[in-house]
Amino acid sequence: MEADKGASISKTVKFIQRSAFSLDTSFTVMPPKVNKASQEIYHQYVERGRLGASEPSSLDLMKYQNYVSNSILQHDDWDETLRNLC
Repeated sequence: MEADKGASISKTVKFIQRSAFSLDTSFTVMPPKVNKASQEIYHQYVERGRLGASEPSSLDLMKYQNYVSNSILQHDDWDETLRNLC
């Protein structure tokens, strides 16, 4: 039996650590790196929560108008639906 234990130990696999995570501990933690574009998106998100919604840009308004006009063209029965709601 002793010979069997020695044979199984020699067949062990050695693992190499490959991780995207740093070697943080409970004493020191490295914050993740965040690019400028992501920081700006987060900053705008926080400001909307603090100050409320802002005025849409002219480009956003144009996109919305285009979307609505295309939606109306695809739904011929909208006039009837709107009359039924009133």
